Amino acid sequence: MRTAKEYYIGAFSADNLFGFRMIVSVSSLLILLYCIGLAALVWRAKSKGFENKFMSVLLVCEGIKASFIIAQVTPYIRRYEWLQDILWHWTIDVFSQPILQP
Repeated sequence: MRTAKEYYIGAFSADNLFGFRMIVSVSSLLILLYCIGLAALVWRAKSKGFENKFMSVLLVCEGIKASFIIAQVTPYIRRYEWLQDILWHWTIDVFSQPILQP
């Protein structure tokens, strides 16, 4: 059985494009956090203005959209299986279901 250390070392091998997917996954997590923080600042700037509320919602949606590949950060090992289950449902329910429904 692979350990988390082996998973992350293998993620930066030549077979996995030298960690490109891992770098993109971590970047998507940072983008999500940045968009949520920016949305909070925009909301606080003028909380009664509908333009600011609308922009905050758009920023949160963009952050969620950027988090599509976030499930690639966690290792595929039995110890983190519960986290993979949560992230898999997040990916399918948030991103794939609206596409599949007419």
